[in-house]
Amino acid sequence: MSSDLPVRRNFLGEAVTSDGYFGSDFLSPLRQSMDKQDAVYDEIYRLARSGHKVPSMPDKYIRHNGKAIKMDGQQYSRFLELAGTELRYGGKNAKERIAETIKSSAYQNWDDEKKAKHIRSIIESYRTEAKKRTKLEDPGVRFLLGI
Repeated sequence: MSSDLPVRRNFLGEAVTSDGYFGSDFLSPLRQSMDKQDAVYDEIYRLARSGHKVPSMPDKYIRHNGKAIKMDGQQYSRFLELAGTELRYGGKNAKERIAETIKSSAYQNWDDEKKAKHIRSIIESYRTEAKKRTKLEDPGVRFLLGI
């Protein structure tokens, strides 16, 4: 019944297909298959290795009017999918937006702390919208939150 299991996703909402890691377990947000290195993961890994706070897996709770519920595996997978790969601002998902940013000349002139903060803010904006969409899409979430 593995088809009933939720898709495992990384912090950018991409399906995880192997147990490979970049770095140590402490850098588990960078969990990816080893052949999937690219500029976005390389940059986040570089920032993490230099001691900066980088994006990680979000908590599994969704809140509304002071009430919080823990998303089940399917709901959490869908939330990650929305936040990372499905939602688009200006035609770009979160990873594409980060890729565009790190290529910019402005980004190249920032210090690492500002770079890490900006990457976190991009991801947080997508996650905020994904939580709103999860509340709208999932009748179970709406019921449990009393919406």
